[in-house]
Amino acid sequence: MLGEQVESLLNPRAEGMRDALRILLNARDAMEHQSTAGWLMLTALCGPWI
Repeated sequence: MLGEQVESLLNPRAEGMRDALRILLNARDAMEHQSTAGWLMLTALCGPWI
């Protein structure tokens, strides 16, 4: 695991590792949605030709 104490991870306002993980997960989620949107636009443009 992360080597963090469970009590520090349970605190919703904990700083440090919890904030870093939240930022990374939000960035990954945003990139995934952007990628999906890009593929959907490309598919819509190509339409019947693919």
